[in-house]
Amino acid sequence: MVTKMSQYAPIEEIFTLNIGIYNLIANSIPSGIPFVIDMLQPQTTPFTLPLTEGTHTVTTPNQVVINNKTYNFEKWEDNSILLSRTINLIADSTITATYAEQPVTPCSTNQDCPTGQICQDGQCITVTPPIDFSLIILASLIGATILISTVVATEK
Repeated sequence: MVTKMSQYAPIEEIFTLNIGIYNLIANSIPSGIPFVIDMLQPQTTPFTLPLTEGTHTVTTPNQVVINNKTYNFEKWEDNSILLSRTINLIADSTITATYAEQPVTPCSTNQDCPTGQICQDGQCITVTPPIDFSLIILASLIGATILISTVVATEK
């Protein structure tokens, strides 16, 4: 409360600061995808996160492995294909990332597999290092672009 003095009598004014808090509802197809929002700890879909009104940055990985199946990022619900996006939150909002299951190629040796994959248990799989979200966070702070590449393993 602020009290103002005037020549006639004190005037009391009450100021209320309304900060909008809205829910960001995050989904993915399939579920179980880690998202990073505003450099916070990764959250796994589906989840709901209360956030203040304004702009927020959401980042999702290019590729994930869930239950021994590899999924590749395809798009967001607005058809954007960028892994990182900015959302202007002015109401409760829902975002959805869509991933496609990577086709399985049968194999006997690594030579049977496409570049970037190895033969494991009779099928070609992509070996990806875990995503270091702290690197993505640091890059977003300095405005850098990061290229996350796939590890290629070879038989000896």
